[in-house]
Amino acid sequence: MTNTIFLRPITAIYFGKPGSFCAGETHTGTSWFPPPISAFQGMIRTKILQHIGVFSPKNKVEELVGTKESLPKDWSLKGPFPTSYSNNKELTLWFPIPSFLFLPLESDSCCPVRAKLLLDKQYPYLLDIDSDTNKKYSGLLPAGAPNIACTKPLSGWISSHNLLWALKGDNADISWDIHGCSLSLPPFVSWETKPGLAREKEKDDRHNIKKITGRAQEGMLYFLNYLRFSDNSGIIGWLSVPDGSTAPNALKQGPIVAGKKGGVMAFDDFEGYQIDKNWEKIENGEFLDVSSETKATKPVSVLVWIILLTPGRWESTSELTQMLRSCTKDVDVAVKSIISLEPISLGGFSMADKRPMPATSWYPAGTSILVKLEGENAQQILSCLRELNNKTILASDKDKAFGYGHILVSCPIEDNGGDND
Repeated sequence: MTNTIFLRPITAIYFGKPGSFCAGETHTGTSWFPPPISAFQGMIRTKILQHIGVFSPKNKVEELVGTKESLPKDWSLKGPFPTSYSNNKELTLWFPIPSFLFLPLESDSCCPVRAKLLLDKQYPYLLDIDSDTNKKYSGLLPAGAPNIACTKPLSGWISSHNLLWALKGDNADISWDIHGCSLSLPPFVSWETKPGLAREKEKDDRHNIKKITGRAQEGMLYFLNYLRFSDNSGIIGWLSVPDGSTAPNALKQGPIVAGKKGGVMAFDDFEGYQIDKNWEKIENGEFLDVSSETKATKPVSVLVWIILLTPGRWESTSELTQMLRSCTKDVDVAVKSIISLEPISLGGFSMADKRPMPATSWYPAGTSILVKLEGENAQQILSCLRELNNKTILASDKDKAFGYGHILVSCPIEDNGGDND
């Protein structure tokens, strides 16, 4: 049973990044956006415990909502994603811009350019042959759109309509919406800067903190950039639990502390809202198809983009390939290219252990992976695309349950001659 979770921010909210924060007049901090998965699942599990009224003993809590590292058996999460809604409560979901989209060089064009696979002989300067990283990713080819687009992929947020346009490829039957793209935050979210003061800490002889006083520490003024959502917006996600579970009943109303610094969000009953029609087409794979030319050939070989909707993690091309092959059955998979922005560090603070958790490096949402699929016929390829689409695949088993490694798949793209096997 899959339940839609809808959270509306009541106040400005701040989700801190891993690592310590030093106060001081020149120091600022900026919230994560969107709220990280770790915060999303924490609010959900805390709300369930509040509803039941159980916070101890530890084994009872873990029986109800899982451990700090895992969810209960057969539980899984997806999201969160920012969303806005109209007066009739029709939702529009927003997603990270896929990294295979580039800003066009033509000044009068507002439509992004889709990257294609490039011949390595034509663009050798794009490959760092001697780097240590390249040894783990040997065999990859560059991808981009030289001479018609900028060299750096777009970064920001797009509406579900524009995401559907991107996934449909060059033969998309819908047009790019210039209002459905933002190179910073979505249009219904803005930054709000607030000052703060670090407080004095009394320490013992071993420099352990005994208590934090009410006095301001001299010279320790700082500023934090909070997230301020408009009234008709929030974040959405999905919780899948076994039939008969009482957990979803807790997630229909009531406030919850969100992030750091006393932010508040509220669970809202999803009944009465209209789900995003474009997102329904995307999640169900209704847009996926192969061309008539491909259908007429046997065997079939196609190139598709795989897009991360949430952070993913793998150590090498071979590990990435194995993750994808776990869901492709009789279809052969070969990773050809990866376009990604800078990696992000995910960590956090364990309230149970009272200490920071180790930070790990992840590929950010929006990362695009160009993959070659080979099968016996077009129907086999199409079945493979639908099996991969809207699944949590590109993370470890325990992380996948929380929603990490969530991917979408594009329609097959034109082979630009870059595949020189």
